[in-house]
Amino acid sequence: MKLDLKIALVLWIAILGFVFAGVVIMDGAKQAQASTDFGNYNSRQLTSTNASGTAGTRISGPGTLGSVVIIVPSPASSTAPTTLGFYDGTGTATTTATPLFTMPTSTPAGTYTFDVSVTNGLIVDVPRAFTGQVVITHRL
Repeated sequence: MKLDLKIALVLWIAILGFVFAGVVIMDGAKQAQASTDFGNYNSRQLTSTNASGTAGTRISGPGTLGSVVIIVPSPASSTAPTTLGFYDGTGTATTTATPLFTMPTSTPAGTYTFDVSVTNGLIVDVPRAFTGQVVITHRL
């Protein structure tokens, strides 16, 4: 009789352990799902083909600039330093847009998070000397 009681006790402990593990796993899955559903960011890659001396590159309409991901930095210029300019505006002209910030094109590779709201649209001014590779994340 004592042996049957011990077996029953071990089985109950095992069952409770499996139930507890299942609850923990399901809770973790719900948290992971919630974090991946939040945001819905789009991305746009900029390279030297986007460089212009006359206009910026329109990335999005009104929304949020999420981050700037420097994949390949542009080498530091030996003459004048070059910067990526970020603006809030309606077209591609940076002269009539509201400046948000600038980043040196030689900024080290990495992800730089901003989460900055743009009222009219996000414009990025890529200088002619730019030879790097950058990804802009944004959402509407």
